[in-house]
Amino acid sequence: GMTVVHRIMEKRGDKFWAKGDNNGRMDEVYITRQNFEGRVFGIIYAKEPSAQSRRFGSSTIGRR
Repeated sequence: GMTVVHRIMEKRGDKFWAKGDNNGRMDEVYITRQNFEGRVFGIIYAKEPSAQSRRFGSSTIGRR
C-alpha cells in the first residue's frame, strides 16, 4: 500500500488518535506501538520547483 502521513491530534491512555490534514475528522483506527511505522521530522517547502525536481518529475517520498 501507500504510506500516508497523519498528524497526532489526541492521546487517550497509551493510544494516539490521528487525522490526515485533508480529512474532515480523526481516523477510526488509533496509533499503537504495534502499528506505528515512523516519524516525520520536517517538511521543506519551496516557492517554485527546483531544476532537479523538474528533471526527475514528481517526488516519490512517502510512496511505496
